[in-house]
Amino acid sequence: MGKILNLALCAAFFWSITASAETIEVPLKFIDKSNDRSKLRPVGHVFTMPVKEIPEGNWKLPALNAETPLYLLHKMGDKSFLIVFDEKENDANGYSRIYIDMDNDGDLAEEKPIDGTRDERRNNNGFFECSFSSIDISVTVDGGEVPYSIQLRISGHIVEKDGKKTLDYTQVYLYGASVFRGEFEVNGKTYSLMLNDTNINGSFTDKGELRDSPGRNNIKLMELGSDEIYMDTGELGYTDNQPYGEWLYIGSSLYRLNIDMGKRLITLTEATEKLFPLALSFKPIEIALLNDDDGSIVVARNCDDSSLSLPAGNYRLIDYRIAKNDDQGDRWEVTATGAQEALAVRVGEGVNPTLTFGEPFTPQVHRDDRRGSGNTILTFVTRGSNDEQVTMIAHSEGSNTKIPLSKKTGSYPKEPRYRIVKSDGELVARGTFEYG
Repeated sequence: MGKILNLALCAAFFWSITASAETIEVPLKFIDKSNDRSKLRPVGHVFTMPVKEIPEGNWKLPALNAETPLYLLHKMGDKSFLIVFDEKENDANGYSRIYIDMDNDGDLAEEKPIDGTRDERRNNNGFFECSFSSIDISVTVDGGEVPYSIQLRISGHIVEKDGKKTLDYTQVYLYGASVFRGEFEVNGKTYSLMLNDTNINGSFTDKGELRDSPGRNNIKLMELGSDEIYMDTGELGYTDNQPYGEWLYIGSSLYRLNIDMGKRLITLTEATEKLFPLALSFKPIEIALLNDDDGSIVVARNCDDSSLSLPAGNYRLIDYRIAKNDDQGDRWEVTATGAQEALAVRVGEGVNPTLTFGEPFTPQVHRDDRRGSGNTILTFVTRGSNDEQVTMIAHSEGSNTKIPLSKKTGSYPKEPRYRIVKSDGELVARGTFEYG
């Protein structure tokens, strides 16, 4: 009886260890990018238009120099911050001072003015531009106070008529000047990750939505505008970004991803749902998929093989990053974004699906006639086997490649050339495509 009891206790102890191992907690550390020495400094930003009328609210303003101050009410987390654009001096040469309701109490008269730096190269012929260094604020997200840093830039045009200067137009860019970093371990590998708030609203967990309107070349791409997670082993780079989503697939395990910014904590919980196989035509470095059934996003990273185990659903390709060596042994990386028109792949009971992407790649040239101008724009794109559009082809390792490289970028293939010839053989035009 004692032996049976001991075995039962051992089994219970073993179960407690395996159960706790199913959840990984990742504390997040606030990083001010102005003090971040890493090579990776992703920038989220939004473009907006300030207004001449003060927004509705119980505001207390300081004495202002500008004859026409401008106002911008920007929501971040659960707070809305009023920003007032003023001038250092009443010279009507552009806005160079701001006030921000830092403590969100409506009293800007108590706030210190923040002076920017004018770009003298752009301050001519009525045009002006002024940038402001990092400003530290606190936003309320997920029930907690979260540190945040922003940068601003204002530009516009002033028209002078009959000796009076009036504002023609103005625009403001808000930039995220901070990120959150963390580390965790899976299967003996240590992963670094970083959260980037792409739309500067303080949440870091926006999924975004697919664009209804077609993008370049009248192709609707799977561009979500989501917040980003950068993740990989070793030092992070700009190609390590992936869209924020509910699921994270690492190695051969699927984890539900939960980000609590109020606690500054990420929790990865291993999936308990029934999972089904999805074969991939190429083993990716990273691949992101959209489940049309529930709108969830799965991001797979450093897969053990060219297959995934996923909850049942209909999955479409969002984007991927793959790598392959050329004949000389040099490594090349390709990133691509899926097409909205591509058919979804059914994953579930009784099916053995394969998601096809990558090779063979097909080059295409799209023509855009600009009405009334007499000009034609030619755009060179490369499409993959799932109709995805290649966004980058880069030489990443080695020095023996025989593939000609671009002199401008150093890592991209040499720019393709074109010739336009009439049916009778007459040469109409020739030239070289440019990256952009």
